[in-house]
Amino acid sequence: MSVPADYCVGVLDDSPSARLVTTRLLTRKGYRSLPLESYAQLLQAAPQLDLILLDISLGDLDGRDLARALREEPGRLGSLPLIAVTAYADAPMVESIQDAGFNGYLHKPFRPEHLYAKIDDCLSTLLRTPAPAATLKENPDPPA
Repeated sequence: MSVPADYCVGVLDDSPSARLVTTRLLTRKGYRSLPLESYAQLLQAAPQLDLILLDISLGDLDGRDLARALREEPGRLGSLPLIAVTAYADAPMVESIQDAGFNGYLHKPFRPEHLYAKIDDCLSTLLRTPAPAATLKENPDPPA
């Protein structure tokens, strides 16, 4: 998929190094990206965002709870595509991610091509339909 130059991906992660690496990977692929440290920053940046990468373990916060809160927001914010980023991808975790309203997930550590494919999939769904479908697909090659 050809990425429109004005598409912006929010990267909410409590790890500064994870935010840095992910935003660099996104920039390399042609996405605009915003590194975010908190839910408050995410809400402030929301008008600029087309998709959010949301870490599941945010210190004392749970990314699934944040996803549920986002899904309750009115209008565009409540329908932004959400991709969970987690080191735990067992069946119960994947089910809880889906139940929280995420559109997909990435298992850490992820390969750049998996990141790009997941984002492209979510954004192409967004371009085809008014609101993204809530479907989960595993990484093509999750780490062993």
